[in-house]
Amino acid sequence: MRPSLLAAAAALAVVVAKPSDARAEQGPLIEFGPVVGVVKRRAETSGTSYDAGLAKGAALRGRWSRWVWFSARYLRAYHHMSFDNGALGVHGVRHDTEPMRVETLQATVHPTWQITPRVAVFGTLGIGWSGMRMAAVSVDDGRAHLPTRRGVFQEVPLGIGAVTELWPRWLTLSADAM
Repeated sequence: MRPSLLAAAAALAVVVAKPSDARAEQGPLIEFGPVVGVVKRRAETSGTSYDAGLAKGAALRGRWSRWVWFSARYLRAYHHMSFDNGALGVHGVRHDTEPMRVETLQATVHPTWQITPRVAVFGTLGIGWSGMRMAAVSVDDGRAHLPTRRGVFQEVPLGIGAVTELWPRWLTLSADAM
């Protein structure tokens, strides 16, 4: 084989192999799956606190490019609440209530650094909308001093995380803190 044809064949092999390598590093473009986590919320009212709650939901994550991913999440968490005597105008010895339910929808963008073809770290920046429902609070004599309450609030998720492909192009595992 003449040297000029060998060089052309080698260049063609690199050009043909390069796009498939890039796709292998990119991984799946859309992922969907369950989300499980622990949520701790801060109370803005003195004398009231929310215990950490188990959150369950679903997420959809996609990739605009190797460096920018996006996601949408739905989460539902339940928080037991603690009240100091006199908090929120409730007086008595014992305060009982059902856990507060918080449902959240989030849309986020993730600047991403691909460490290896199967491992990446990412940041999180987004917007979230949450709706909460707090059951009536009853005191030791059985009377409810606070009625059922509902409300909505916005969140700005900020965080960091990591993702790895356990089974390439089929199963990923990610963990993040926001």
